[in-house]
Amino acid sequence: MGGIILGAGVGLIIRKGGSLDGTEIIAIILDKRINFSIGKIVMFFNLFILSSAGFI
Repeated sequence: MGGIILGAGVGLIIRKGGSLDGTEIIAIILDKRINFSIGKIVMFFNLFILSSAGFI
């Protein structure tokens, strides 16, 4: 239930042009330059960070 509420809150913040952390700021900038949504860019960054941490 907490994940749903958190996801909805983050979605509302991004929809209005805000951000919560550095990866979202980069995703908003990249969204204007490439043809991927902000959500997909943030998901890629998170997967990269978690994969790197798991590898190390």
